[in-house]
Amino acid sequence: MDVSTTVEDREEQIDKVLVELGLMKIRDTRIGSPITGTRGISGGEAKRLAFASEILTDPPLLFADEPTSGLDSFAAQSVVNALKNLADSGRTIICTIHQPPSEVFQLFHQLLLFAEGRTAYMGPISTAPAAFARLGYPCPENYNHADFYIHTLSIIPGKEDECRARVNEITDDYQRQEEADGGLRAPLPESENLVNTLREMSHNRIQPLFTQAKWILWRSFVTSMREFQVVGVQLMQTIVMALMFGLVYLQINDGNGNDRVQNFAGAAMMVLVSASFTTLYPVVQVFPTEVVVLIRDHDNHMYKTWIFYFSKFFAELPITTLYSLLFTVITYFMIGFRVDADGFFTYFAVLLMAAYQARALGFFISTLAFDNAQLGLALVTPFVIPFMLFTGVFLNPDNVPDYLIWIDRTSWFKYQWEALLINEFDDLDLGSCGNATAFCFENCDAVLQQLSLGQGLDQICFDFGILLANMKDTDKHSGIQNHLNTRTTPS
Repeated sequence: MDVSTTVEDREEQIDKVLVELGLMKIRDTRIGSPITGTRGISGGEAKRLAFASEILTDPPLLFADEPTSGLDSFAAQSVVNALKNLADSGRTIICTIHQPPSEVFQLFHQLLLFAEGRTAYMGPISTAPAAFARLGYPCPENYNHADFYIHTLSIIPGKEDECRARVNEITDDYQRQEEADGGLRAPLPESENLVNTLREMSHNRIQPLFTQAKWILWRSFVTSMREFQVVGVQLMQTIVMALMFGLVYLQINDGNGNDRVQNFAGAAMMVLVSASFTTLYPVVQVFPTEVVVLIRDHDNHMYKTWIFYFSKFFAELPITTLYSLLFTVITYFMIGFRVDADGFFTYFAVLLMAAYQARALGFFISTLAFDNAQLGLALVTPFVIPFMLFTGVFLNPDNVPDYLIWIDRTSWFKYQWEALLINEFDDLDLGSCGNATAFCFENCDAVLQQLSLGQGLDQICFDFGILLANMKDTDKHSGIQNHLNTRTTPS
């Protein structure tokens, strides 16, 4: 609504629209979604709710494209009755209708028939039968007039010439009648005052960025919290995966040989993969399930696209942080990483960054799939596996081919893994090798050099900087706005 509208006026308008469309009894009922399997209001009520959302601003003109599609006859009549009541209140409503029953068809005031790109009839619905009868095409008694007009103006396969001759006769007659009555006029020139008025009205309806962000963030948060099953499954998945890794790598901090390095390197890699994938897969399916709402809101200029994106991202950060902390507490002490506060919080920060990075990547992939969740899931593997190969676990960074160096430099797994290994081995007392016959590291510097990794706090800060830049770049190229700008909108 207009930014100057008070809260009381908004609430009053909402109640008025609910009463007009017969939605007051379900005002506290969830809409539901066939995609998520959430039960809610009926199809007819959903259609009326769509109209309610559009007429909150009290528009004088409303377009409805096949408002009865997918509804049974009773629900269709209920929807058209609601439209008729809106029209009787002073609004102009233009809609296309698909094979309406007789009761629904008779609710309309005016009728416009097209055939072969030309006007066959336009005028009161009550005078249409006489216009066709005058040309020798009377509508049979007790016959649905809508079906009769469709059949009369259709081009039937095998009878194309006969049908086109009939259509031309009807459309030519209408054109002659209009010309005789002076009904056909040249289009009026564009009014600059009208254009400026419409632009001003549109501008006055755009809410401040703070208001947009507040309500989109609230909606995103509520949507996330209502997915109890998803939240529960993710929580259980986090606990199970953490316990599994803890048992597999249980207290592997004994000794200072090559096996200890290998075990810690593998453990660090696996906890990063788990933290990433448990976050990535649910996020990939977020955007395709909400694209219909986003398109509607975007076309109505209700909020900026980037606000929608960041609201979805930040709305789920609290629960993502909770999962990461739970995963950190279980794995850190069961696996046996170095026991000090700095090491624990650095480990937690890396896993949290891995989850955030996965969330940003998930949104990026979901925008590529746009409205196809299955495509989004299929894109995960080709997007993630190549970067995982260049972590440093499977291939030493010094041996990366020159033509693939760009993957090595942009692999977020590499910087996460390096930060974990530096956090574990930097300045760590490995003890004396003594008379060990197996390969043994005299000091932590030798471990990091063997893995071709950096050293010290500065290198960890550098890794975090690269990860932040990588995540920001993924956000910037999310692709949402590009899809909305290039998509084809039905007329």
